[in-house]
Amino acid sequence: MLIRVSIMSMSSLIIRLRLLLHVTVAWTFAFILPTHCLAQNPIGPGGSWKLLWHDEFNGKSVDTSKWDFAYRWGQTNNPDTEPQVYEPWDVSEGDGNLILEAQVQQQSYNGKSYQYTSGMVSAKPKYDMTFGCVEARLKCPAGAGLWPAFWMIYVPAKPYEEIDMLELLGYDPTIAHCGCHLPALSARLADVTGTWTQSFHVYTLDWEPTYIREYIDGKVIGEYTDAANIAGEPLTIIFNLALANPGSWANETSSISASFPSSMQIDYVRVWKKKP
Repeated sequence: MLIRVSIMSMSSLIIRLRLLLHVTVAWTFAFILPTHCLAQNPIGPGGSWKLLWHDEFNGKSVDTSKWDFAYRWGQTNNPDTEPQVYEPWDVSEGDGNLILEAQVQQQSYNGKSYQYTSGMVSAKPKYDMTFGCVEARLKCPAGAGLWPAFWMIYVPAKPYEEIDMLELLGYDPTIAHCGCHLPALSARLADVTGTWTQSFHVYTLDWEPTYIREYIDGKVIGEYTDAANIAGEPLTIIFNLALANPGSWANETSSISASFPSSMQIDYVRVWKKKP
């Protein structure tokens, strides 16, 4: 009888150990492995980096602890040149991507009527960054009037500081525009020819006190090295799918002739700080 009880106790212990092992392994794959699977460093910039935060957009809905669906000043930007108002229903998450959609839809905002609605996200204030590296993998739509962008701005706007990791003009989608607007400089750092709307590409900014350096798919495409004029304020990360009125810089055609709905897809965004 004693032997049988001991054997049963041993069997019970083995079962419990196996159960504990399964739970431990499951927890490891669910929580630890995804973090380890992330790239330890950005694509392109050298050195050693610490990952500060990221969003892989692998969920079923947008993480509203990280993102807002409008600018901090409202749902429009340059209403005289952009005929869209940003609405939350044009932002979704699915199939491993953040999706920003533009569509023909009459909408009123602040007493003005808009012909289109579209999607955007801006990072919450706690995720504003001053120096470091930000990287996103994304795919843009083509079509006259579309104006997808991945950029950062100092929200108080005084001094005006903006860094553009990508602006794509839908009427000429073969050129990726990268630039910066600083108190002593307003210029595009690079205009790079490629097939930017046919597949996903990785856009990376390495921003340090002595330089601003931009990459596409790991290759340096432009830089600014006047340390005295480098932006030093905390900047907000923004993804948006704007529209541009005919005759503007972003739409040098006579109409908005893109197909609707059109969407911009973001696979991930990751932010690093350079290790000492």
